Amino acid sequence: MTIKKVFLISVLSVFYLTSCEKDPVSANDRLNDSDSFNYTSNLTRGISRTELPWLSGGIAAQTTLLDSIKAAGCEVIRLSLSRDALRDEVMTHILYCNKIGIDVLVILKTTGIKELYPDGTELRDGGDNFWDVYCHSDLDTARYDSWINELLEYWHSNDCVIDAIEVGNEIAWADFNGDFPIMNEGEGYAFDDSNEWSSLPYKVQLGLEKVGVLLKHTKTAVQKIWTTDNAPKVILGGLNWYTDMSWMTNVGGTIMKPDYVLKILKGQTEGQTNKTNYLEYLDAIALHFYPNNSYNENFDSMVNDSEKYIEEFMGDITSYTNLPVYITEMGYRISVNGIEHDNKRAEMFLAFFKAMENNGTYNWGPVYIYSWDQGEHRLTENGEALYCARHIF
Repeated sequence: MTIKKVFLISVLSVFYLTSCEKDPVSANDRLNDSDSFNYTSNLTRGISRTELPWLSGGIAAQTTLLDSIKAAGCEVIRLSLSRDALRDEVMTHILYCNKIGIDVLVILKTTGIKELYPDGTELRDGGDNFWDVYCHSDLDTARYDSWINELLEYWHSNDCVIDAIEVGNEIAWADFNGDFPIMNEGEGYAFDDSNEWSSLPYKVQLGLEKVGVLLKHTKTAVQKIWTTDNAPKVILGGLNWYTDMSWMTNVGGTIMKPDYVLKILKGQTEGQTNKTNYLEYLDAIALHFYPNNSYNENFDSMVNDSEKYIEEFMGDITSYTNLPVYITEMGYRISVNGIEHDNKRAEMFLAFFKAMENNGTYNWGPVYIYSWDQGEHRLTENGEALYCARHIF
């Protein structure tokens, strides 16, 4: 089944969530508590709940969902602006999160906002396996500069408190950046530091450098609009990577390793004429972890597997930046162990958290679990919090 069809089915089947606020821990487990681990993480943990304006039931259902996330113990939430026309709905969600005490990160999905592109610019056709999105190389940076100033001034003037602004989503991956080529199925591939600058497609070069300009404009706007200590941090939109490339190859995707993206944004790739260090305009970088390790009754073994995943994913990131690292998406699929064994998924999460905390190389920021009520990675079922949701926060 294609990605588009799966998304359509999931949207059509979205259920109205009832609040877990009254008694989030007494919901039916359908399993016994596991005594095989007693690890408590010190990481800041929350939920990535993007596209909230599309949840059926309107603002009543949407705020009920936010109440249930707060009741589960989440400290932070990741919201999204994917269309300019949704800015008022997103502002309502920001203000409600401010009211109930959840810190807000907002991701700007730059390859979906048509106002950032010259009139007549067309979406890149994603075919059967990928989203139809704009190309960053087509983006008008002057339009973005005007747009980001107006947007942030609007939210600021309405008393929105925003912890961080995340610029772009998976900016170096064919699904969310139309600059990255779509290949025939079975022919997908990855760009890394072994690829010379001159070998990269021109649109990939131009698009990534334009992302750097967006970071600069966003930071400048934040510094101009917020003159107090509560200014939002500016974060590079989540970089993803597949430690097992078989799926990506099979669907014909292309992707770039996160450390190579940072090298380009720092202007340090040999042959690159633009030597601007755009990382200077950042307060943090964001990564997306979707570990492929399996459940093991030995908790320490799962920690070791998670440490190997982190090491392979991160590569040479510290060669280019020591900025804090936000994990703005992370998840394990329900179907791997089944809902009736969701305690296993909880242990896998906690093992991964411990692996992160064991690694003192990185300054870990918050972790945003994807997602509360959406798809295979969800933490609820029929409005009830699953085992994970009541044990990992």
